[in-house]
Amino acid sequence: MRIFSGSDVYECSYDTSEWYKYDDIKLPYEEKIPTYSESIRKKKASGKTGIYLNYVNGKPGRIENHIEFLKQHGMNSFVIDLKDDFGKVRYSGQDLADLLEKAHDAGLYVIGRVVVFKDEQMYRKDNFKYAVKNKNDGKPWENGREYWVDPFCSEVWDYNIGLAMDFQTSGVDEIQFDYVRFPIGDDANKADYGVDLSTYGREQCLSDFFAYVQKRLHAKGIIFGADLFGTVIGSDIDRDKT
Repeated sequence: MRIFSGSDVYECSYDTSEWYKYDDIKLPYEEKIPTYSESIRKKKASGKTGIYLNYVNGKPGRIENHIEFLKQHGMNSFVIDLKDDFGKVRYSGQDLADLLEKAHDAGLYVIGRVVVFKDEQMYRKDNFKYAVKNKNDGKPWENGREYWVDPFCSEVWDYNIGLAMDFQTSGVDEIQFDYVRFPIGDDANKADYGVDLSTYGREQCLSDFFAYVQKRLHAKGIIFGADLFGTVIGSDIDRDKT
């Protein structure tokens, strides 16, 4: 459910327990220094099995049941929405600290999911500055309830990388970047990215993004992976070719 009040947009959460306001992103995003070395993180990342949880299932009163389920079935990790499909940062500050304390006390490895290019928060930021545009009229392009930001935009890259660094510093064990792709569908050919795709195409854009992530995060010892529409990309695979 969504309500428009003047220039403000509010949406109800999945479980109808809260309302939140869009356009609360503060840019540029301040980077923090990670706390663990690369060698330690690689060792911690090996041999992990687990489940995915959205932010609702990570709340107190629910996360305990999932932790018990994981332990009963011999699993040792879970993926949790930290920045979800709407661009909402679901865990920060004390809420994230409490979640991590419970998980780590149970010996679990926490993978933070960060949705990258599908982001309604950033889509609406600064009068749709970062939104993909419609090539027919120049207005923000949208596809149903999917709101996409410009994958070519360096500020979009830096914002998501900054969040990843912040989450890592807070104690998250690994980052999973999701929706690292371009929008698809019948209307996707109407999307305008402000570049000549014949000279700088989608594949090159994503390749450059991954190379940039690799440079920024690997240098600081942050373990990460990425979902590229069904393809899992590890941070330690063919590093020279990334």
